[in-house]
Formats: sequence, structure tokens, C-alpha cells
Amino acid sequence: MTNCRILLVDDDHEDRSLMQDAFKELGHDGDICFAENGEDAIEALHKYLAANNLPRLVVLDLNMPRMNGTQTLQAIKSVPQFNTVGVIILSTGVNAKEREACLNNGAMVYMVKPISYKGFLQVAEHLYDISVGA
Repeated sequence: MTNCRILLVDDDHEDRSLMQDAFKELGHDGDICFAENGEDAIEALHKYLAANNLPRLVVLDLNMPRMNGTQTLQAIKSVPQFNTVGVIILSTGVNAKEREACLNNGAMVYMVKPISYKGFLQVAEHLYDISVGA
């Protein structure tokens, strides 16, 4: 299994593509991997755990089919072996109750998705910095 410093979980193909392009432009494209929904993310985390190669961060979209971001956050936090993995919420909107619930459930940060490619570059750099402990 390949090295994955940051697992981005988002059902929106365009958002995944923009983030991948941003990481590539910054020279960090080998540090990010993707899942399309929460179920796939949990499955991937178990595979990374078995390979003793957990990502440093999981970045979750909230509005996903099958298993939304809140459910995925709770699932991640319920597995003690995943306690070294930081979780960041990257959502399209700011809902104060939703933000508070995510932070109370163990998310490190709640961020709003950017609306421009420049914004994706800034978010990508910030996520990378968090993942390396900068």
C-alpha cells in the first residue's frame, strides 16, 4: 500500500481533482490519497493500519452518500488504533451547530471549502503543514 500522509474523503470528483492539482503544484502530490465516501475511508484506514502506515490526517467532507462526514468522524474516533490520525472537516458551508458538533466529536479543525483554485492551493499548503507538524 502506498504512502498516504493525507487521506481526503470527498464524493465530489471536481473537489478531489482540484485538491490533487493543488498538491501536485506544491510538489506534494505523493502525500495525498483519496476516498469517495466514509465507508471507503474506514476501509482504507484499516488497510493502512494493517500495513502499519496510517495517514497523519483525514480530511472529511460532511455531505457524502452512504456515510456522511459526521458519521465517518465518529467511526474514526471509535477505533483506538486510529487515535494518532488527526481529522479535519472541510465543508461547503458554515453551520455553527454542525461545526461545534464536529469539534466536540474530535475534529481538529473545521474549514470551509475554497471557491477558487488559489484557495485550494492555500488549503493544500495548510493541510500539508499540519500533516508534517509545521
